[in-house]
Amino acid sequence: RRAIILGKFFGLLGAAFAAFMILGLLLTLILWAKDVLGYYAEAIPSLCQQAYPLFSQLSLVILQIAIFCSIAIAGSVYMPVVSNLSFCMFLYIAGNLGGFFQELLRGGEGGFLWYVSVFYVFFPNFEGFCAIRVSENFSGVYLALLALYAALYTTLVLAVACEIFNRKECRYQGGLGTVCRVRERRHRRGRRYRAKNANKSTGRMPVPPRVEYG
Repeated sequence: RRAIILGKFFGLLGAAFAAFMILGLLLTLILWAKDVLGYYAEAIPSLCQQAYPLFSQLSLVILQIAIFCSIAIAGSVYMPVVSNLSFCMFLYIAGNLGGFFQELLRGGEGGFLWYVSVFYVFFPNFEGFCAIRVSENFSGVYLALLALYAALYTTLVLAVACEIFNRKECRYQGGLGTVCRVRERRHRRGRRYRAKNANKSTGRMPVPPRVEYG
């Protein structure tokens, strides 16, 4: 069952990674050709100058997509498609407005900073992955910290999704998604059915109760 969750996650992440890498490569080649053919720049320095900032910003997008895919897969275990889509959009908007809520709830000096920090425990900090805001202070250390944050958050969400999925029994209805039922309810019905039909399955006649006459 965990393989299903992890397979969906890595499948979506791999497809998104391949798409962004292809688009990033095409954009890099277009910008490089523009510098070389239009401004007569040197080939190798111009290619490095165009590729480094572009792929460094794409790495932030890939980390953000990894968190978003884990949330979407975790929601698909328990919620239908429309509810899951609404929930993911709510988390995306709330995660990008984390700094706004932090400034709003902070107030003056000595505000409730501890209360604001709880916000990032449940909502992902998508604001930290914004390439426009981190372009000035971007560095390898900052990228490593973001990768660590994304890995920990993704691991936590996928672990919760696997635990919920292990407690459910799923069947696939063609093209309509996955309908899940609680496994414990099935086990209770199965135990009652086996207890009721135990004598029929073994081919034995039911034993009548012993009656004692005084």
